Amino acid sequence: MMALAIFPAMLRYAASILLCTLVPAGLAAQQYDLSTFSLEQGLPSASVNAFCEDSEGYLWVATEEGVARSDGSHFETLDRTAGLPCDDVTAIHTARDGTVWLGCRDGSIARWHMGTATPIPGTDALPKAAIRAFAEDAEGIMHAASLGNGVLRITDQGVSTMGRSIGLEETRVNSLVRDVRGQLIAGTDSGLYAMDTDRWSRIRMGSGEQQVLSLHADSIGLLVGTSNGYLELDTELSPLPARERFTGYFPIALPTPYIMAIMRARNGDIWMGTPAGLVRLGKRGGQPRLTVMGEANGLGHEVVRCLHQDRSGAIWAGTSFGGATKFISDAILFFTDRDGLRSKIVSDILRTPEGLLWMATVGGGVARWDGERIRNYGSAEGLEDPLVLTLIDDRQGRMLAGTATGGLFQLVGERFTALAPPKAPVTTRLFALRRDDQGRVWAGTANGLWVDAGDGNYTRIGLADLLVNDVQPGTDTVWAATSQG
Repeated sequence: MMALAIFPAMLRYAASILLCTLVPAGLAAQQYDLSTFSLEQGLPSASVNAFCEDSEGYLWVATEEGVARSDGSHFETLDRTAGLPCDDVTAIHTARDGTVWLGCRDGSIARWHMGTATPIPGTDALPKAAIRAFAEDAEGIMHAASLGNGVLRITDQGVSTMGRSIGLEETRVNSLVRDVRGQLIAGTDSGLYAMDTDRWSRIRMGSGEQQVLSLHADSIGLLVGTSNGYLELDTELSPLPARERFTGYFPIALPTPYIMAIMRARNGDIWMGTPAGLVRLGKRGGQPRLTVMGEANGLGHEVVRCLHQDRSGAIWAGTSFGGATKFISDAILFFTDRDGLRSKIVSDILRTPEGLLWMATVGGGVARWDGERIRNYGSAEGLEDPLVLTLIDDRQGRMLAGTATGGLFQLVGERFTALAPPKAPVTTRLFALRRDDQGRVWAGTANGLWVDAGDGNYTRIGLADLLVNDVQPGTDTVWAATSQG
């Protein structure tokens, strides 16, 4: 992979721009651990606008043809027939009291509680403009971002606007969040605003203001998706005016500078939805690492409108015409020698039941990824041959490593031990280790095909004069790829 240097932004931020090197890891044909949900899986529309998760764990998906609610096995559609004020739902949010709020493209708002949708009065008196987001203030009062009416304050008495009269110069608000201090932050076409007591204050992001398309607030800080890359604000720099001390990225490796959706996952990675695919910025240790995904990688559609991380840790990306894509695990990983691998040649990969990822490398021994860092096993750990070609765990759960010149090794604790016949095949070259449905371990070697039938000893089955490059055992049939066919 070629490293792409990230140049500083042309914009001058109030603090220095964070310069870094990002490595694009999204190869065109690379596939990830994901599932895509669209019309065939029960969504009422393939155009997804927003996500939320309610207090009972149901996932809500707002689409152009109603809301789909999932219990994990199927989708149930809610639309006008269920009491919603519209079908085209553009914003959805779960309040602290468990109420689900829904905003529509025509500007109408409803709340869903105890199986009933209740329209909010007063929105019909305002110009029709789509609702883009919801946020509660520190007192629990709900607010909505409108693409034409500024910020709306929703109480039992109805809806009121919070716009020019109290300092919000823009009527088009693209995003709205509440930060860790309870302060409302609004993203508009002309920049950022913060609600300070009872007035909006402008947050200066730099000498050249830019359109704010998306926001994400958490205990770490504020993420700002703009029309020209994204910015970060550390919570420790709050409150105003120190809030203006941003760091940011203007990476040439982004597929487009337009960040339509932005989110920080619980592991610290930053996810960005753009009109040209999904971007993941790995932030854990070492250099930040960029992965760009599109339809070729399994994404439902290139235009990503919204993002959500559910209780299980899965990441959801809502697209314009391809439904919702769910990333089932943290599978977008890209390892090189920069991350600690001792060799760039990875010959085999094994995921063990406890979730560890093991990699056999040619020249670098065995590497283990625990979700945070890489741990290498080589001569210091008893693995005398660094040319590891294959890995497997036997029926007792012990790691076995087949090497090119040193035979078979077994991991006990944190050390490898060389196994001699009959505990290992009578050969120094092992090309493939496979386990069948009955737990037997099959070994393809330079001296034929061997099997451990379950007693811990290997017996040669045949093909003594052939090099067995690979073996695939089935229930009652074993296939072997050899040097002669």
